[in-house]
Amino acid sequence: MSTPPGPPDDSRAVLIGVSAYEYPEFPAIPAARNSVEQMRELLTDPALCGWPADWIEPIVNPLSANHLAGQLTDLAEATTGVLLLYYAGHGTLAPRGDLCLTVTSTRSDRPKITGLPWETVAELLRASPARVRIVILDCCFAGQAIEALAGEEGTGLADITHVQGVYTLTATTRNRTAHVLPIEQQDSACTSFTGELRDLIRTGLPDKPSPLTLGDIYPVLRSRLQSKGLPTPNQRGTDTAGQFPLARNAATAMPVAPRPPVRPGPQRRGRRAVPLVGSGDVYAVAFSPDGLTLASAEGDGTVRLWVDDGFTTFRHTVVNPWAGAKSLEQVVAFNPRFAAAVDVAFSPDGTSLAVANGDGTISLWDIATGVENTLPRLNPVEWNTATADVAFHPSGEVLASTYDSANFRMWDLADRPAGMTLNTGSGNWVGALVFDPSGAVLATASGNGNRGNTVEDGRLQLWDTATGASLVTLAHTNSLPHSLAYCSDGKTFANLRNDGIITLWDVRTGESAAALTGNVSGIACIAAGPGDLLASGSGDGTVTLWDTADHKSVGALSMGAANATIRCLAVSPDGKTVAAGGAVLTVWRLV
Repeated sequence: MSTPPGPPDDSRAVLIGVSAYEYPEFPAIPAARNSVEQMRELLTDPALCGWPADWIEPIVNPLSANHLAGQLTDLAEATTGVLLLYYAGHGTLAPRGDLCLTVTSTRSDRPKITGLPWETVAELLRASPARVRIVILDCCFAGQAIEALAGEEGTGLADITHVQGVYTLTATTRNRTAHVLPIEQQDSACTSFTGELRDLIRTGLPDKPSPLTLGDIYPVLRSRLQSKGLPTPNQRGTDTAGQFPLARNAATAMPVAPRPPVRPGPQRRGRRAVPLVGSGDVYAVAFSPDGLTLASAEGDGTVRLWVDDGFTTFRHTVVNPWAGAKSLEQVVAFNPRFAAAVDVAFSPDGTSLAVANGDGTISLWDIATGVENTLPRLNPVEWNTATADVAFHPSGEVLASTYDSANFRMWDLADRPAGMTLNTGSGNWVGALVFDPSGAVLATASGNGNRGNTVEDGRLQLWDTATGASLVTLAHTNSLPHSLAYCSDGKTFANLRNDGIITLWDVRTGESAAALTGNVSGIACIAAGPGDLLASGSGDGTVTLWDTADHKSVGALSMGAANATIRCLAVSPDGKTVAAGGAVLTVWRLV
């Protein structure tokens, strides 16, 4: 019976794939995404590599190179066993010939600023306490990574005495491009290098013992690639890293002994999947009704629709209502949010996207065609952009909106100039609005979240959507944007006050049922999930999951302290995915 495969305790594998790019200089590589998935399946195969699934961190289409570097640094610093880094995507050269790994937003004319310089990765790898470090680069110009890791004259790593070794395997030699199939053949294919590596490990080597090391695999991999006319790979091993037992030899199959119990590592309810930085701020997030698309509204006015293989973007052209009196540059300099996309909502049928723009207009985007229709501003025109919100009626025929005002409007989308403009009856701006699941009631929260006001400077109100009549003022309370949520069963309604306290209301009685409080950093936003699930985001980057029936916390997720306040949240319709926006967009897929 052979030794069970798998790395030692406190090991981590980071699998990075970049398949979608913002700029045309870098063509899409669907095979990079597929390669990450194939590497994940290979590593977690209990008969081959035997890695526990929660020791593997897939990162697909990272947008921010700085955020990616932070993620890698955190993982490298926390790993004491084996640290395996895999990257598939475009590599590019800086003007002085340095290798840079690309991310989705990398520009070809600024690779070191918008990409991830290999020297940065090499530095964090050198600093890691991991006993074994393995790097597999499947990109153009990857051969230069070997020089960067080794240091000048090959002595850089020798100075780090507490590290046993670094092994680097690259898809190409210096100044050679990697190989992928034509894009029309990449829907389910890996890159050529990763596909050959995968097939070699899955079939095994008859003349080699088990387990297989990277030193065993490399000469056969090199020979196979050369025989097919593909780019020649390269390697360098230091100390004993090249002899790390990567996989059981499938060609000498023997029964595998059960893997001994794994010492538990840090508990994680989900994993960080999509970092997003546009203007440096994400103001709103929303899932499509089928849960397959995530929309994010950014501080630079961009709206992104995220799907598994990348994203598409919409962007409204800002209109200056003070033209002649103030230039648009003056307005945006006074208030950068004037050029932002502030809130976003999908229509119930998923075909349209409503965006509350910082200039006070509302964009209605046809998702299939990318055609924009714009609803006019509410009067009076403001320019603070302190509050703006949009919400679709469950029928899809009415859109509610507000912008820097105690007024709000319910638009009849069949006859867009028509609809009702309503007023809260106070001078406080409406910060949030939401329809109940039946569509019969619209809830509004005013006060605009100004923390200089008291908790009573605002109104929590319910409105009859058919007549526009005010039904009841539930409380005088100062509320933030993203401060209202109806649970999907329609029985519970949640409101977040500006002091960070969530009040749960019984819809049938109109009475307060409970109060929920978060951590010392304060709750900044809430979002409803299916059934009794409610999520709240806090100032320290923590998401708390609540059971509104039991009034208890049932879980927590963390963005990491470096990402600071969570500004907005969304929960997918099936409750399996949570998205949080602030300085970045973070997505967790719940276990």
